[in-house]
Amino acid sequence: QTVQLKEAVQSYKKYLELPNASVDNKIESYYWLYELAGKQNLKRDPSATEQKIKALLENIPNSKKQRSNAYLAKIKLIIADDIYNKLKSLNIPANAQQQKSAVGKKLEIMNVLNQHLGSIIKLDSPEEIVSSLYILGESNEHMAQSFNSVPIPEKLNQDQKKLYLAEIEKITSPFVNKSDESYKLAIERGADLQTYNLAYNNAYKKMNRKFPQKYYYSGERTGESSEIDWGGDK
Repeated sequence: QTVQLKEAVQSYKKYLELPNASVDNKIESYYWLYELAGKQNLKRDPSATEQKIKALLENIPNSKKQRSNAYLAKIKLIIADDIYNKLKSLNIPANAQQQKSAVGKKLEIMNVLNQHLGSIIKLDSPEEIVSSLYILGESNEHMAQSFNSVPIPEKLNQDQKKLYLAEIEKITSPFVNKSDESYKLAIERGADLQTYNLAYNNAYKKMNRKFPQKYYYSGERTGESSEIDWGGDK
């Protein structure tokens, strides 16, 4: 398998050096070189691959742009996962004096993630549209859970606790609503695009747990896997 991976890498690299290599196939080559590097446990930078693909997209005919946009969307989705993991790794401390800074950092990361996911959705690639909406749902759900997980300040009487929890609910409610809306959209867009990927199924499971009568879940739906299609002239 190691030999096959190395041969595949060399094949893609040689293709990129061809003077008549088509732009859309070069984009696909950069994407698969990134994937193959991961299978070889080599260090890789999705942002670098993103920049290479974006540069090539500037010179691609409109007739081939949608197919090539899909590879940009795939790379950008990897970056979105990294941003989301960074968001999850940042906890809101119990210490009240440290909370403002942590909350500010989480909101800043959340804003970056929202913008990044929006840019993926605009690329109009079905798999990544559904996956982006699911991550949007997850990230908003995470934000709500983060606030709810902060310990209630000590020495509060019952009335003060009720007031505190009411204030927390005001903060978390928009995140909860956005999360539900995003999962719902992931399901709807998945059905419209006939894209029943892992994100679609996970979104359906989320909504089934919360709204079982409206979102009946009987098992995973999967679409047919697609093979690599170079298309065009090499």
